Amino acid sequence: MRWIARRVLVMTAVVAALAPAVLVGSRTRQGRRGALLERAAERLELTDEQRQRIRALYADHRAQVRSQLEALGDRRESQRDAMWAQPFDEARLRDAAEALGAARADLVVTRARIAHDVRAVLTPEQVKELDEMLDDYRVLRGDARARFRARRDLS
Repeated sequence: MRWIARRVLVMTAVVAALAPAVLVGSRTRQGRRGALLERAAERLELTDEQRQRIRALYADHRAQVRSQLEALGDRRESQRDAMWAQPFDEARLRDAAEALGAARADLVVTRARIAHDVRAVLTPEQVKELDEMLDDYRVLRGDARARFRARRDLS
């Protein structure tokens, strides 16, 4: 039970600091993420000014992230269509795969830029705490992957 609470806390921090995807989605998803963001903000002990600056950063990138997510969905659909097209057209599939890769790269760069800008708002102590939370997340994620692989290998 204790590891579950730890996992929730770590995920909260990661979402708060590095998840521009929070900018889009249904109200229900935004509500859950909002609660996660709040808990992460508490753990990082963000000041009101820091909270406002981070909200402004997310707001500034909201339209860009939304359009990149939509483009990513469109590229996935194009790749899926090319994959199942008859007759098989390798050139079309390769073009679709490259376009999907480019859309992913655009989104990764935007998310990294937002994460960088968020870090700039934090104090050195908060950055250290964030890094510890991210390390915890990576460990938990690695453990989860190992458990998944073990279950898969047993099948």
